[in-house]
Amino acid sequence: MRLMMKVFAVIGLVLLIVHPAAHALSRDQFPPDFVFGASTSAYQVEGAANEDGRKPSIWDTFSHAGNDNGDVACDHYHKYKEDVKLMANMGLEAYRFSISWSRLIPEGRGQVNPKGLQFYNNLIDELINHEHGIKKKRIEKMRLMMKVFAVIGLVLLIVHPAAHALSRDQFPPDFVFGASTSAYQVEGAANEDGRKPSIWDTFSHAGNDNGDVACDHYHKYKEDVKLMANMGLEAYRFSISWSRLIPEGRGQVNPKGLQFYNNLIDELINHGIEAHVTLYHWDLPQALEDEYGGWVSRRVVKDFTKYAEVCFKEFGDRVKYWTTMNEANIHVLMGYDLGLSQPQRCSPNTIMNCSRGNSSTEPYLAAHHMLLAHASAARLYRKKYQGMQHGFIGFSQLLFGFLPQTNSTEDIMAVQRVQDFFIGWFMNPFIFGDYPDIMKKNAGSRLPSFTQKFAGQLTPHNSPLEDWSRVNYLHAYIGSMVDVLRSGLNVKGYFVWSFMDVFEIVGGYELSYGLYYVDMNDPNLRRKPKLSAKWYSNFLKGKPMDPKITTETQNNATVLSHIPSLHSGT
Repeated sequence: MRLMMKVFAVIGLVLLIVHPAAHALSRDQFPPDFVFGASTSAYQVEGAANEDGRKPSIWDTFSHAGNDNGDVACDHYHKYKEDVKLMANMGLEAYRFSISWSRLIPEGRGQVNPKGLQFYNNLIDELINHEHGIKKKRIEKMRLMMKVFAVIGLVLLIVHPAAHALSRDQFPPDFVFGASTSAYQVEGAANEDGRKPSIWDTFSHAGNDNGDVACDHYHKYKEDVKLMANMGLEAYRFSISWSRLIPEGRGQVNPKGLQFYNNLIDELINHGIEAHVTLYHWDLPQALEDEYGGWVSRRVVKDFTKYAEVCFKEFGDRVKYWTTMNEANIHVLMGYDLGLSQPQRCSPNTIMNCSRGNSSTEPYLAAHHMLLAHASAARLYRKKYQGMQHGFIGFSQLLFGFLPQTNSTEDIMAVQRVQDFFIGWFMNPFIFGDYPDIMKKNAGSRLPSFTQKFAGQLTPHNSPLEDWSRVNYLHAYIGSMVDVLRSGLNVKGYFVWSFMDVFEIVGGYELSYGLYYVDMNDPNLRRKPKLSAKWYSNFLKGKPMDPKITTETQNNATVLSHIPSLHSGT
């Protein structure tokens, strides 16, 4: 049966990849002997910690050292009949619970506690009395039928692989497809019209490449917006250069910078493209870095909030979607811990052997002040501008999924640590008003505290115009979003990074993520659409795909279908 379930798992994965339209879920889509249930554990649910002969466990000791404990919990010990009735009413087929060792054998060995024994007997009997299981005969019959359906499904996949064609119509009208850039990576004109250096200028000038000219979007924005419109983009996510708008970081607004962003936003609107604005994409004005250390000082919160208000006031009548910070978690790690990006602060004798910084403390300070700055700007927007501008404001961070290498306790705990330090570092304060407990335990006094107020053809830069891997990536990623939407998740948009080949933090112009190639050897920095640009455009406009592209994406889907399930052996 385990072997057959592996086969079904692989077939199911193929079905999701090649036929996302057939996606309405029901219990009947799963074999009868597949079990849907729910789980608890004894200490987390039972309560009655000091009743009927139960003795403490290590969990009691641990929890009593903090503010919360399981002395009462859900009182499942007394309410198990009510709970089992709820399970039955829900239609659960199974209940996975744990037995409290210290309730059953209070000293860990020796005498069995009759009251504990009676409780678990009562619970098991109650579950059985409410069981609505599937008869064995029906299981065997359906098992045979599932084998037949699996063979038929496999044949259908072989003879009809085009069943997974993607189109814009598969997404709701208010789902947004766009592309993204950031100011320093694309604008150029670094020393024009009153703009002053940012920490990104300083960092990149220490290397071989810089963004002084970049894609010259500053002068070519009309041409670029026309390309976006011709592609069929519905939105464009870009960042504002703080040091172009307010060259010294605070104080006087630069009229030329203000005019550029007004012109860009108006040009987007005139072409029917929605503007999504990021306020900070790793380009703090160098003046603030020199004056007080930038993000390691709490003074930056006030300056960022004033900068944000200028943006809300000047652009908010046309901009409805704001992101305060872009991938702040990566900015902190790269710039303040490892020293691999601006402002290149880290401890001596680390990867970069920085000339300033402290990898032990400054990442926590920088992250804390970014969180406070976001909260301050978001609070200001919601209080003063959202009511009349009817926009939205949020925060961006880079996320990865982590899996334990094995099911050992050590590996599972390691995954929890990395999730808390990488994801929870920023997400927990947003959701719960504080850092994860694991961070507080490990970082100790280095972690600041929150107040209650916060609670194919290769170009010279390794950019293939026939970027098949990018096309396959876009096809697979967007295809997966169809599944996500059908699962009921409220996803509202997808922005390709990036619209054109921009200047990257690591790799300069050697890395090319754009839909358009920018010819750096051409004085006019001519844009050339890559294959991925053509694919994305055809998708957005509902045009037929080139047969060669269709064949390639189908072949890639077939490769993905052979990826084994991560837990297929359990």
